[in-house]
Order: sequence, then C-alpha cells, then structure tokens
Amino acid sequence: MEEKKKKGLSSHQKRVIRDNMVGYAFILPNLIGYAIFIFIPVCFSFVLSVMKWDASQAPMEFVGLANFAQIFQDEIFMKSFWNTIEYALMTVLPTLALSLLLAVLLNNKLKGIAIFRISPLSWRWEPSGTCCFSRISDRSMNS
Repeated sequence: MEEKKKKGLSSHQKRVIRDNMVGYAFILPNLIGYAIFIFIPVCFSFVLSVMKWDASQAPMEFVGLANFAQIFQDEIFMKSFWNTIEYALMTVLPTLALSLLLAVLLNNKLKGIAIFRISPLSWRWEPSGTCCFSRISDRSMNS
C-alpha cells in the first residue's frame, strides 16, 4: 500500500518558520543600516580606488592598481603610514598586555580582591594611556 503524503507544513514547521520570521524582523533594521552606512560605502570606495575620477561630470576611467602603486611611492604617505603603524604598536600592544595582566591578577582568589574588582566600575580608571593623560590634564586644569 502506498502511504499518503501530507501536503503542506506541519504545525511544528509552521511554528519554526514563524519564529524565524520574528527573528529576521528584529535584525532587518540593523541589516538595512549596515548596508546603507557600511557595505555600500565600502564597495563604492573600492570602486573609486581602482578608477581615475575627479568627482566631476567626466566619466570614470579604470586604472587598476596604478593608484596604489602611485601612493606607495609618495614619501609623505609612507611617513604617515609608518607613523600610524608605530603608534598602533606602541599603544595597542602595551594596553592589551596590561589589561590581560590585570584581568589575570583580578581573577585570583586573594583576600580583599573584591575592592579592586569593583574599582574600575566606580572610578574613571582603565589601563590606557589616554585615561592617565586625561586624569593628569584634569588635575593641571583644575589647579
């Protein structure tokens, strides 16, 4: 005997689809915002980076990677590029290392450690140079 196949979806499948649609409805505004403010500008920037265009009515001309070859030969750009790399390495890595060290120390079970676990929440304190600088400048401005 042939088994009769059910046509349509079961109630469980309908519920799963309905739950998924609710989830998609919640993330849709974020996806639209991401597309408008992130994805489309990044794609347009990539297109512009391989074109020769002066932002006028003149048509764009495809030049490929020639723009990148030109900018990496510029002395001022290279100086700025290496300054940025140096700044990032001198700030991000020490801040990351110090933060990790403090996290490991605060994770230990020591007497009185709770006050140090609470302190970053109650004071303006963090292991970054900018915060230390701002606290020093606050003191000098108020004096």
